[in-house]
Amino acid sequence: NKVSMTALYRHSVKQRLTQLLWLRSCLKITTQLNLLCAYAKLGSRYWWGAQGPTYFDCSGLVYWSLKQAGVSGGRDTAAGYSRKWSAVSFANSKTGDLVCFGSPAYHIGIIVVNSDGSRSMVHAGGGDSSTHGDNPKAYVKVSSIEPGSYYYSRISTIRRVSK
Repeated sequence: NKVSMTALYRHSVKQRLTQLLWLRSCLKITTQLNLLCAYAKLGSRYWWGAQGPTYFDCSGLVYWSLKQAGVSGGRDTAAGYSRKWSAVSFANSKTGDLVCFGSPAYHIGIIVVNSDGSRSMVHAGGGDSSTHGDNPKAYVKVSSIEPGSYYYSRISTIRRVSK
């Protein structure tokens, strides 16, 4: 069933994350690691202003994932992250880049380039300032950012994270 498959997937991602965290001290893995950190939190509930490890809002998930990947820079909002690092185009975006929505940015996620070249994002979505872990539809999830998706036309910038 869906619940057991999700639990199994999260377990395998957490095992891989543990391995990559150990390797981080030897290698310069940033974008792959921040994405795996976010993947490990799939299903975690949305809580406005939360930055993990149990609850997250969108920028809190980005902050927590970057922190786990060893990227410094402090906690910021989606609007703040939309001004950091270098901008890249949608076509040149890579796994681990940050995708921001609106101007000023009101939402943010971490890009996943899928094996077929399509793009998705991991993000904490579905909540607002009144959401405090109590909405089962507001959680860390994967959503399409491909042309024609809800999110594509709302993309304002994509940022390439660097240490």
